[in-house]
Formats: sequence, structure tokens, C-alpha cells
Amino acid sequence: MNKRLISFVTAIVLIYNMLIGTAAFGTEISSSSSDPERAVGLLTALGIIKDVDNIDLSSNISRSDFAVYAAALYNGKAVYDNNRYFIDVSNEHFAASAIGILYNIGAVSKGDDGKFEPNRNITYDEAIKILTVMLGFGEISEADGGFPYGYRKTASRIKLGASNSGGELKTDTALELIYKTANISIFDTQKILFKDNKYNSDRVQSEATFLSIYFDVYGVSDTVIATDKTALDSGAKCVDSKIRIGDKEYIITNNSADELIGSEVMVFYRQTSEHEPEIICLFEENCEKTDISYSNIKGFDGKSFAYFDLNGKERFVSVNNYTVVVRNGVIVTENISSAFDIDYGTVKIRKNKEGIK
Repeated sequence: MNKRLISFVTAIVLIYNMLIGTAAFGTEISSSSSDPERAVGLLTALGIIKDVDNIDLSSNISRSDFAVYAAALYNGKAVYDNNRYFIDVSNEHFAASAIGILYNIGAVSKGDDGKFEPNRNITYDEAIKILTVMLGFGEISEADGGFPYGYRKTASRIKLGASNSGGELKTDTALELIYKTANISIFDTQKILFKDNKYNSDRVQSEATFLSIYFDVYGVSDTVIATDKTALDSGAKCVDSKIRIGDKEYIITNNSADELIGSEVMVFYRQTSEHEPEIICLFEENCEKTDISYSNIKGFDGKSFAYFDLNGKERFVSVNNYTVVVRNGVIVTENISSAFDIDYGTVKIRKNKEGIK
């Protein structure tokens, strides 16, 4: 490699590292979001996972199946041009459209034998390359070492994956990677074939994600402040089928919203035709939960609450400024000891590790 080319590559990597420090990468996800159940929940709500009951999360995932999941992030807005790019993938193959889309954007390439190997298990490095290119970091990854190490380094920087992973990919990890990709902001110009047979070459806004662009879905993390039965602050309770998270009200169809009061949650929502945010998926995080039936309550000494667990063993829960006490669905803000003086129902204790906002 000559000196001029080395200088050019170094300049690209330096600029990239500067941008990494300042760019916003979509919704900030807590460590609890690595749970594959969370990935399955959101991807099912989006329609990316079609038959959730038949998914074996512990099994390896094929290159063709992964391609289908990855291309589904375009939500039908990028289409197959009907060209046959690989000798082992016919136009009638179930993944032909997805593979064609990924080929057109440079996320997969053709070997000397012209094969895609759709039935072979996909490796971590192959999956990372596909998703990194989809996010617009392909050229930078090539300049920073190419496949696989340049892509590994990029994935680590944008919090998509680890820089030292490898081997074949399990389905649970694959879905987690798709979930993360949906939430990471797209960095650079995409070259995607749309239904009008024209390529889109507009620069995507730095805070736009696959969720916001292709599904009109957005994510936010905050504390559940009010439901239709009770409220943490002095604000009014919500009307039926509404929940207040932070300072914003959302439509929620889950009848167990009262269980969430005081909890830190991650929600994904979209706007209804009436321009109201409606939750499509919600996850609790950073919250310790204790639910005690009235018959197992022992008492409260002003600092901690004593109760008996299902095995009859005495347990204690400390109460501080980050603790929410709910007695039969209603917040208790004064004379907390009275919350434990009940002869029916349940006392629920929520301790938000980040503090009630």
C-alpha cells in the first residue's frame, strides 16, 4: 500500500472516530435490553417475527433466515429487482428478495463460485457485516481493516456487538443484533432500490433509525408516573387506557398498567391517526419488585417492611426516597405504615434504581 493511500485511509478512520464521539445513536438502551425476550417482543410487534411460537432461540440460524430478518427492517420499502445474483438462490427461493436487497446495498457479496450458501449457518462476522453496512458504516469499516476486523471494530464502537466475537450465530443472538440495529441511528447515505425503481441517495438525518424511518416507531425510557387508578405526583390520574410516562401520556391496551407505577420502563410507540402516541411494546427495567399478599405482611418499622415469603421465611425490604408503595392499586404517599395495615388484597413495592424522576 503506497503512502498516499495509507494517509487517505488514516484520515477516514480519524474522521470516523471523531464522529463516533458526537453522533447520537438513537434510543439509549440499558444493559437489560440484551435479553433475547425483549428482542423477540419488539420484532414480533413490528411483524418482523411472524411465528414466534415456533422459534428455537438456542439453534443456529441459516444465512437465508438471517437475511430475511435483516431485510425486514426496511418494512417492504426496499424491494427485490428480480435479478438472480447467486447460482444457488433461484427467484422462487423464499429468501430471494431479502438476499437481493442485501446484495444491492453491498451487505453480502458473491464468491468466485457464484454461490450464496443459503442453508449454511451464518457466522457472527457475516451478520455483523450485513448490519453494519445497512447502518451506513460499510465504507468506514472497509477503510478500518475490512472483513472481519474492520467490521468488528465498527460494531463495537456503535454498540452493535463485541469486537472479539466469532463463530456461528445462535438465533437468540441474531435477534438481539437485529433489535439493536433497529435502534441505532443510520450514519450515512443509503443506496436502496425503492418501488419506483429509483435509488434513494439522500443523506439520512443523524438521529433517524430503522424504527423511525421505516416503521414510524420511536423509543423512550422514563418512569411510569400515572395510570387510570393512581399517580405518583400531584398530577391527575389518566383516563382509561392511558398511562403517563415522564411528562407524556400514551395509549396502552395492557390491562395491567397499574403494575408498572413507579417503574422505569422502555417503551416503543407510534402515532395514531389522531396524533396520539400508542404503545406497541413496553419493557420494565431498573426496578426491584416485591408483591406481597395481605396475609403474609408482618409490619413496618419506619425504615423497612417485613413480610413472609412463600416458604414462610421472614424477608425485609428497605424503604427510601426511591421506593413506591402501592396498596390495592393506589399509591401511598403519606403514613406509609398504614399501607401494610390491610385485611385484603396486595401491597406492591417498587424500587427504581435510578430514582423516581
